[in-house]
Amino acid sequence: MELVVKAIMVTIFVILCCLIISKGINTQLGKERDHQKKLNKEVLNLYQNKQLEVDMLMAVLRHIKEQLLLLKLKDCPLEEYKNIPLEIADWIEEIEKIKGLKDDGIYK
Repeated sequence: MELVVKAIMVTIFVILCCLIISKGINTQLGKERDHQKKLNKEVLNLYQNKQLEVDMLMAVLRHIKEQLLLLKLKDCPLEEYKNIPLEIADWIEEIEKIKGLKDDGIYK
């Protein structure tokens, strides 16, 4: 009888130890998962910021191309002809502003 009680006590002790170890592992895995989620969000933000920058630069390049194509037209109005270099300079300033908005790789 005494042997059965000792066996039950040892079994309960082993089960409790396993539960405590399991709880510790699950807690650690939960912390790691939360950290991984945070890192994934940061990577996603960086990717989206870079994509925004690329989209803006492509829009600027398309606009510059359109403006330069106006120069080829023979019936380009003189006023437009004079304004094209100024507009291109404005767009280049816009690019510089975009570069200035970055703070640690993330737009404000």
